[in-house]
Amino acid sequence: MISYHHQHKRSQLPSAPRRRTSTGPQFLEPHHTIVDVGLDEATIMNYPKMLYSEAKQRKSDSTATSCSICLGDYKSSDVLRVLPDCEHVFHLKCIDPWLRLHPTCPLCRTSPIPTPLSTPLAEVVPLATRRD
Repeated sequence: MISYHHQHKRSQLPSAPRRRTSTGPQFLEPHHTIVDVGLDEATIMNYPKMLYSEAKQRKSDSTATSCSICLGDYKSSDVLRVLPDCEHVFHLKCIDPWLRLHPTCPLCRTSPIPTPLSTPLAEVVPLATRRD
């Protein structure tokens, strides 16, 4: 009985992993490229920066009291970067690395880079008119 139990359990043990062969590609092909999705350094450096004390004076109650990236409270001497359009402020040391990886504001996802003006489709393709 012990012998049977031992033999039976051995037959149920998983076998050693087998090598799999694949006919499909396993790595990126040479024609694949990596696309940078963040902002370039020159663009980031053109965004205004100011001390928190200045931002507080300019906007009074509407200025955030803490950085939404690191969650640290702002001190009067902290240097902040102001994003155009949405005007959200962040620690310089927090937002610059973010913008290098992401082209949008971490709070509202507004793109701080200007986008080309879109042409309404109606101007390009006239609307169909109904004739009765």
